[in-house]
Amino acid sequence: MKYLSLLSVLFVLISCSSDDDSSIEDSVMIEEETVDPGFYGLAVGNTWSYEAFIRSSPVGSPLEFEPNGISWTIEITSTIDLDGKTYYERTFTTTGNDSNSGVFPENGVSTDRVRDSLGYLIRDNGFILFSSQETTPYLLNTAPFGDTFGQLLDEPSTILVDAGSFRCLQNELYALLNPDGERSPGTSRYYFTEGIGTVQQNIAPVSRDLPIWRINLTSFESVVD
Repeated sequence: MKYLSLLSVLFVLISCSSDDDSSIEDSVMIEEETVDPGFYGLAVGNTWSYEAFIRSSPVGSPLEFEPNGISWTIEITSTIDLDGKTYYERTFTTTGNDSNSGVFPENGVSTDRVRDSLGYLIRDNGFILFSSQETTPYLLNTAPFGDTFGQLLDEPSTILVDAGSFRCLQNELYALLNPDGERSPGTSRYYFTEGIGTVQQNIAPVSRDLPIWRINLTSFESVVD
C-alpha cells in the first residue's frame, strides 16, 4: 500500500567572490511538488495488471475459479481538465477477450477517464464505479427489469490475490426488480484498498445467486513513494 509523504529538499548555494577573504552562502528551501494519489491510486504513471477467471465449481460446492485466458494492464497516461475538474486518463491493454465479452475490457487498447468525486470513483459520463465513503445506495442503471444499485458495506474484508493480501472496502452491486422492488438473486462484490483501488471483483448476473466471473489484481506499480 502506498502512502504519500511531504518531502523537502534543502539546496545550499555557495558563491565565492574573487577576493580570498569573502564568501556568500545562501540557503534556499525548495519544496518538491508532490502528488496525492488518494484512495484510488490516481497518479500519472501508476500501472495495474489484472487476470480474469471463470467459476469452475458446480452449484452447491465451494466456489472455485480457473483462468479464462483474459488479462489486461491499466496505466494512467495523462490528466485532462473537463468543466474545471481533473480527470485521469486510463489506458487499457487487453488480450484474450476474443468473444468481446462486455464483462471485461475489449481486446487491444482502449481508454477511459476517471476521477475521485467526494469518495466516489466516477467516469467522465458520471457513472459510479465505487464508493469509499458513503454507505447510502447509489444508482448505477435503470433498465426494463429494474434499477441497479451499488452500496458500500460497513465491514472491511481481507482479500488474498497474487499481488498480496489487502484489507479492503467492499461495494455490493444488486438490482431491485420490477414490478415490486424485490432484490435480485445475483449480487456482485467489488473490493478496493486504499492507495491502489481495485483488488478483486466477483461478478454475478442479476438472475444468478453465485458469481460466474472473478477479476484479480496480479501486480501494481506506483510512481509515488
